[in-house]
Amino acid sequence: MYDYLLACFFLFCLWGNISVDIWMGMDIDLNTTGYEFHKIVYDSGIKYDPLFVDNSPYMRWSAFITAIVYAPYYVIASKCLFYGQGLGNQNSFIRTYSFYYAYGMFINMSIVLYLELKEYYNNTTLAPSLGFYWIPCGAYWIVPLLIIIRMRKEDKQYGTMKNEMEKVK
Repeated sequence: MYDYLLACFFLFCLWGNISVDIWMGMDIDLNTTGYEFHKIVYDSGIKYDPLFVDNSPYMRWSAFITAIVYAPYYVIASKCLFYGQGLGNQNSFIRTYSFYYAYGMFINMSIVLYLELKEYYNNTTLAPSLGFYWIPCGAYWIVPLLIIIRMRKEDKQYGTMKNEMEKVK
C-alpha cells in the first residue's frame, strides 16, 4: 500500500514538473500563458506562495533543474513501485537514482523552506501564507526524508542478511 501511495506521489510530481516547473524554470509568467490551469496556479501562488510566483533565480533554477533531473526518476520509480519492486535492490540503478533523488530533493526543499521561512519572519510581501501552502511544499520535503530513512533501514537489513548468509557458508 505504501509503495502505491509513493508511486502516486511521484506521478503527481511528474505532472508538476511538466505542467508548471519547466515553465517556471524558463521564466515564463504563468499568468500570461493563456492556459487556465496556469492561471489557477498563478492565483494560488499569489495567495499562498508569492515567493514561488516571484520566480527568483534560485526558485527558477531549482524548478528547472529538478524537473529535468527528476522527471525520468519519477517515471522509472513509479513503474518499479507499481510492479512491486520497491526502490530497487542494493547497488541497482533505480536504488542509486533513489538516493540521489532523496538527498537532492531534501536539500533543495530545505533551502526553499528556509527562503520561505526567512520571508515569513521578515514579514515581506513574498511571505507564504500558512495553511494550504505547507501541504504540497511540505510533502516535497517529508517524502524524500522518508525515502532516505526507508533505504537506510533496508540497506542495514540487507547488510545484516548478507552477514548471516556468509556465516552459514
